[in-house]
Order: sequence, then structure tokens, then C-alpha cells
Amino acid sequence: MKQNTIWIVEVQEENTIGWLPTVGIGLTRKEARGEKGNWEEFHPDDRFRIRPYVPRKGGKQ
Repeated sequence: MKQNTIWIVEVQEENTIGWLPTVGIGLTRKEARGEKGNWEEFHPDDRFRIRPYVPRKGGKQ
């Protein structure tokens, strides 16, 4: 059975190294981009990335 992909939005704040935890999610990439737009409106200097969620191997679900 095929699982649906969950898309997550992560942020890299200005003057920080590395990506911070999820700030938005979507069931489609387009939906996740909408979440990014909402966040970006109030934080224009931050960088964002959208990627598929990949659960940890052996982790709880």
C-alpha cells in the first residue's frame, strides 16, 4: 500500500547555522508552499526549505 507523502517546511533563521524544526506541513508540496508563504510574510530575512518527511528508521510512529 502506497503511503502519502507529507511535506514539511523548515527554517534557517538569519545568523544561525543549520535548519530548525518544522514550522509548517502540507499533504502536497503546493500546500506546504502556502505554509511557507504565511511564515515568510512575518520573517522575510529567514531562509526556508520544503522537503518530504522521512520517518526515522526504527523509531516510533
